[in-house]
Amino acid sequence: MEDREIIMEENKNEGLPSIIRIGNTFYLTKSASPQFADIAYNPLFEAVKEVIEKYKNIVIDFKLGYYNSASNLVIKKLFDLLSANAYKCKPLVNWYYYTADEMMLEKGEILQEFNTKIQFNLIQFND
Repeated sequence: MEDREIIMEENKNEGLPSIIRIGNTFYLTKSASPQFADIAYNPLFEAVKEVIEKYKNIVIDFKLGYYNSASNLVIKKLFDLLSANAYKCKPLVNWYYYTADEMMLEKGEILQEFNTKIQFNLIQFND
């Protein structure tokens, strides 16, 4: 049985996302409100560092729903961490976007282009 950790429970009132780790895979849904980004994502970075040391690969599933300034800063920091450790583990990012959400697709394409040490999948949701 794979170990499971709830890193952050979604709290719509405070604008906190859901972040769950199962084995070497992280599931991020929703984006944090900018004022709560540190509270939401600092535990994520610590958990990612632990997984990098423990596993030969790491998977991050992004199902954000929207992309804001807090998301941008967090994703940059996370991708920097993954790229810097690509020699230890094989990072894989699954970037989900809704069919009609051209902005999320475009953000995913840009992230893919600039993060060459990370395997990147753009995955379309049906609306």
